[in-house]
Amino acid sequence: MKTLTKILLLALFLGSMGTSVLMADLKKGQKVYLKTFKSMFKLNGTKFATLHTQTEWEELFEN
Repeated sequence: MKTLTKILLLALFLGSMGTSVLMADLKKGQKVYLKTFKSMFKLNGTKFATLHTQTEWEELFEN
């Protein structure tokens, strides 16, 4: 019974950690954009985002 409880608690813990990793972080995305893309494209974030529609961005990120 103790091992079953430990396994269930471990599964619950790992499941909760996995979902937090998958969530996007807005500040981290801004930092990445500022470090890598801003100097290459010479655009601010708003102008860069309007280069493609929402569906085009989703297709780019799927690839």
